[in-house]
Amino acid sequence: MKLRDWIFIFLSAISMILAFPPISLGFFAWVGLVPFFFALEHSDWKSAFKKGFLLGILVALGTLYWIGWATWIGFGFVLCIWPLYWASVALLLNWAIRVFGPIAFGWAPVVWVLMEWLSSLGPLAFPWNMVAYTQTKMPVFIQWACFTGALGISFWIVGLNVLLFFLIQTRNRIARMRLILGVILALGIPFLYGMHVLSHREKSEPLLKVGLVQGNVDPYKKWSESFLDSNFVIYDRLSRKLKNDSVDLIVWPETATACFLRHRFVYLNWVKFLADTLHAPILTGTLDYEWKENQNAKMFNSAILVHPHTWTLDIYRKMRLVPFSERVPFSEHFSGIVSFLQKYIPEIGDYSAGDSLVVFSFRANTDRQWHTFSTVICYESVFPYLIQKLVFKGAEFLVIITNDGWFGNTSGPRQHAQIAVLRAIETRRWIVRCANTGISEIIDPWGRVIASTPWNQEAVLVAGISPVSKRTFFVQYPWVFLGMVWIAFGGGVILAFSKMKIVQRFLNRVHP
Repeated sequence: MKLRDWIFIFLSAISMILAFPPISLGFFAWVGLVPFFFALEHSDWKSAFKKGFLLGILVALGTLYWIGWATWIGFGFVLCIWPLYWASVALLLNWAIRVFGPIAFGWAPVVWVLMEWLSSLGPLAFPWNMVAYTQTKMPVFIQWACFTGALGISFWIVGLNVLLFFLIQTRNRIARMRLILGVILALGIPFLYGMHVLSHREKSEPLLKVGLVQGNVDPYKKWSESFLDSNFVIYDRLSRKLKNDSVDLIVWPETATACFLRHRFVYLNWVKFLADTLHAPILTGTLDYEWKENQNAKMFNSAILVHPHTWTLDIYRKMRLVPFSERVPFSEHFSGIVSFLQKYIPEIGDYSAGDSLVVFSFRANTDRQWHTFSTVICYESVFPYLIQKLVFKGAEFLVIITNDGWFGNTSGPRQHAQIAVLRAIETRRWIVRCANTGISEIIDPWGRVIASTPWNQEAVLVAGISPVSKRTFFVQYPWVFLGMVWIAFGGGVILAFSKMKIVQRFLNRVHP
């Protein structure tokens, strides 16, 4: 690569790193891909692949370094797999440029969105750094995510970069004026719509009070059997602070009860007695297992809702597992290799994935009505279509329980917290987020953080929320926008093949 291209790649990498949380200078994402486009402009396919892969690695090093804090094999996976999506974008654009010329950069938003969507599929899925998440500190610009989901925001950001690339490149005065107008409209329309939505939002008194308990328990210490009693004492003590608040629901974080709670009756009775005392259901993260005759036992990362004054227990089992942390992808086909890895790399788990969407229901103390919610566990909050399915099934608000303590005081917990902002806007649901070491927070349906806790402290957070039953366009019709993108992609591919000389020669032979 030429020095010019190296400079362009590093400029793009720095811009994108600054745009993502925790720095969250989202406007850098509006221009961050422009240097990358200039680097691709006169590349062959090998060079395009290298440039895309290099940019992907640099952005991963700057934004996802914290994964290595907890699992070096997981970080290695990210550095090997995640940049391939950036390289794939570069390859497809390079192919289109060779067919159509520089105008093919207009196809970039389509290709980018499809790569982000593909990164959310299968056991290797890792859709953490969607470009849309760079805008979560500026919710006024992304209120229209309720129509398209996060992928629509990514499309818009890449489209802005394309307009600016053409604006810098063109020398035609009329074309330049049109592009300037395009940039103004691309920024102005979302901003004005966001201002309208935020100023005309439905204002209602909170109907429910929720209490979040942030135990701040060392994630490496809590799994010790000798510490188990102390762990329950912490959550018991903090939860009792909610007694005078008359909360309707108490939420503990992921694996707060660091045992198989349903099968440890002493501790289950402890939680049950606490729920009875506080007259409120307790949602807690825990472990669970299932054993069937002639089969190995399956272990699940789970959430259990313990109801007061009854022995009813509702359970949700995590469906999307973290690759190379909770489960090795395709481990069912390579059990010997997995056993070897687990012997020398203890942080690799062997969890099974749940297979059922669950909507919990409980009767609130405040209005004596039954309300519904769904919970997702940790990593699952980065999957917009999983959240969409839960809301479509009837969840009136959403709970995220997580344990981000594995990543220390790094960018990871802050990025994870900001991702929830888009889930709130997409579904127009209140988000109740409870994290072991922080950041716990309450997010309203317009993506605004109403209340939050500090990092790495014991804390109790009480806030009012309003259940919502109305579905957004994205919840009702989640595949409309993605379907339009696929049509645009397919149309571009067909048009490109029709222009390629090899196809023309073939057609001339068939129809001389």
